[in-house]
Amino acid sequence: MSHPPLSTLVRQHLLPNGAPSSAREDAFIEDTTEFAQSILDTHLTFFPGGAGALDGRGEAGRLREVGDQIRQRFLRQGNTADALRVSNLLGRLEAQHPRVLSDPAAHLQFLLSLALSAPPPSDTHPNAPTSRPPTRAERPPTRASAAHPPPAPPPPQRAEDTPPEGLTKAEVLRRWREGNDSTPTPAPALLRDVVYILQGIDGAHVRFSSSTDAAEVGMLISFDSNTRIPRPTFDLIVRLSELGWLYKRVSAFLRPSPSTEQGQGLIAQSLSHHIQAHLTDYYRLIAVLESQLSRPGVRPDAALTLGRLGVWTEEWRLRMRMMSAIVEGAADAHGGALVSLIHGYTDNGDPFIRKFTASLLEEVSKPFFHSLHTWITSGELLDPFDEFFVALNPDFSSSAPSSSLPAPSSSSIPNVADAQNGAPAGAQETGRIWENKYVVRDGMRPKFVGEGFGRKIFSTGKSLNFIRYSCRDEDWVSTRNKLSSADKVLKYSDIPSLERSIDVAFSIASQRLLEVLFDKFRLLDHLAALKRYLMLGAGDFIDILMESLGPSLARPANTLYRHNLTATLEAAVRGSNASFDDPSILRRLDARMLEYSRGEIGWDVFTLEYRVDAPLDAVLDPEAMRGYRKVFNWLWRLKRVEMELGRGWKRAVVGKRTFLKVPELDHDWHQARLAMAEMIHFVRQLQAYAQLEVIECSWAALLEFANKREGDLDALIAAHREYLDRIVGKVLLLGGKGRGDEMLQRMRKLLRIILEFRAATDDLYALTLSLSSTLNPHPPSRSSTPSTTHPDAPAGSDEALHRARTQVARSAGEFQELALQVVLGLQAHPDLDVRFLAVRLGFNAFYRKGATAAGGSGGGGGK
Repeated sequence: MSHPPLSTLVRQHLLPNGAPSSAREDAFIEDTTEFAQSILDTHLTFFPGGAGALDGRGEAGRLREVGDQIRQRFLRQGNTADALRVSNLLGRLEAQHPRVLSDPAAHLQFLLSLALSAPPPSDTHPNAPTSRPPTRAERPPTRASAAHPPPAPPPPQRAEDTPPEGLTKAEVLRRWREGNDSTPTPAPALLRDVVYILQGIDGAHVRFSSSTDAAEVGMLISFDSNTRIPRPTFDLIVRLSELGWLYKRVSAFLRPSPSTEQGQGLIAQSLSHHIQAHLTDYYRLIAVLESQLSRPGVRPDAALTLGRLGVWTEEWRLRMRMMSAIVEGAADAHGGALVSLIHGYTDNGDPFIRKFTASLLEEVSKPFFHSLHTWITSGELLDPFDEFFVALNPDFSSSAPSSSLPAPSSSSIPNVADAQNGAPAGAQETGRIWENKYVVRDGMRPKFVGEGFGRKIFSTGKSLNFIRYSCRDEDWVSTRNKLSSADKVLKYSDIPSLERSIDVAFSIASQRLLEVLFDKFRLLDHLAALKRYLMLGAGDFIDILMESLGPSLARPANTLYRHNLTATLEAAVRGSNASFDDPSILRRLDARMLEYSRGEIGWDVFTLEYRVDAPLDAVLDPEAMRGYRKVFNWLWRLKRVEMELGRGWKRAVVGKRTFLKVPELDHDWHQARLAMAEMIHFVRQLQAYAQLEVIECSWAALLEFANKREGDLDALIAAHREYLDRIVGKVLLLGGKGRGDEMLQRMRKLLRIILEFRAATDDLYALTLSLSSTLNPHPPSRSSTPSTTHPDAPAGSDEALHRARTQVARSAGEFQELALQVVLGLQAHPDLDVRFLAVRLGFNAFYRKGATAAGGSGGGGGK
């Protein structure tokens, strides 16, 4: 059979220079042509429909397909540069092939077939191939990334190795393999090696690679150099060997190093135990496979094969994949974070993975739920390996004293737990126990415990611990028994029941803690006492105390003694309705002086304080007491100014009607009384605003929360802080434009101007009294007339009178100017209640008229 085009191509390829050929070379060229034609026929009939179907895809598609095959060949050989060069040449050929070749795809297909089937050059001709078909071992591997198939030794290339006549190519290939000892490895030997590989043991022909890059490359399988395995068998062995490789990784997790084993937590130990139970079932499967291998005389249809082995181990391969992924993550996770890692696999669409993960979590999470059960039923933190998401605060532990409080006599909890949970040793430490003793570590909180759910768990244990160690509750045991009876078995498979149990425990513990604080320690009574005494709610007591302390506080601060202040305080208590208060509350009230500087008087440093101890200091902490002290100091200043204005008004009005009869000073006193009335209105409106609109309204909101008794101690602390912050912010007029305390500074300056005005009116009163006695040497004797005596006016009395009149007028003018600025500032305040205070201060548009007049004259104190 002659094929002129194909034979011409073969001759041009073998004899490129057109040299004459011998008879032997002609026969060789003809054999090669027939072999190439058989290859072409194979490729053409590969597609459905034969060559016609191939041609139907178009010349461009066939050219690109052949080009891809050539590039892949170069890439498998590692020749990237040649692959890029082929891509460039193919692009040029595709653009110019009508002018160069009529059918470039067929030519490239032919050359590729020759390249795949050409043997190494022989001695007869540099380009003369043998007619022997290529062996599988000479073809490049297709799965080099997963494993390395063993190469077969190349056959000897001699010119005499021509096939004898009458033998097929298959018989020639079989004889060649027998002569070169290259027969395939027997299936039973490979099957036994695979069973060894499943146990992580190297076989005779198949073994794990000892490459140092195994951690980077992944699973590496190596073969004996004399082993020859067909490609389908080789792929099946690689697939089965994955299970052995996964087993090695999982079993390595169960053999931790001594240093790692000492710090391994309970959750990691539980994971190891559960994985070991799975591996025990895996060992049973291996034993069954071993027994199948050793059974003699088994029928071929019932014998164990690699295919059947793959079917039997398919489920275990999925299990090992899951366990391998979990143990890999367990190297960097600990405690609750490890539980969260495993729980993350439950969000998978594969039912097998969800079921396997759920069963694994059911066992692994038992240490977590044990710690949770202890925490929410007794308030104890039993976490020796630091795995729970609630932990002792290391800063609090290091600052706490070494001694510990004894547990209540009614408690049956061992003292070892008391020491572990670190009971504080004094009131100053007990006050910090609620907020500082325990902390939440979000990284250790499992994902199935939400943030709000975790806060309830945290608050429940803190409440029980606080009841026991800080409140010394005698009914602690009954509270714990109530929690134990309401509690159910906590487990991962019943999350809804877990949430209900946590809600019940949270409600019981929080209600009991609030009952102890309000009933046993009378928290509400102490809050009411703070309102009466430090917020000046007890008017009679404050009036008596201020009248009694007035002369002493007018002296320099360094001349005052605390015991004198304390004695005056006790006298004020006995002389007022405060004497009917509970003695346990009155004992907490004390008078003291703040730190003073040079030039300050007693009014500047005097303060009342209310002492609290554990467990009340959890609510009335030092920060809260500083807020109460700020409110007292401001209200005390207002009360002092109001008292001074009342005393001055009494002098001015009564003196006018009796003995202050100096016609030249009537206008001055009239202006002084007008200014004094304005000041009295201003100060009393500030007092009414502070007492009625701020303190009483805030107290009503706090009482409403206390009567409901909802939430836990955190909610109570938040409600009290909101109550106190509202009072501090509104009474001190904080939060305006500019600086936060700018309005407060203006108010303090305003009060200083009022006191200066009062001192100027006292001077004017003394001079007027002196002049009145000169004009009327026998004034009427009245018991209400002040006993102030003044000698006859000296020669310089006119100058002193002028200074007093000027000082009164200047102080009144400064007050009006600054009061206008204050009212205008209050009108622009962001708080509605403060803006309403501006309306009350200027209810008749007095300050609005003053602002208009000041703006029209070009001044404007409020601008």
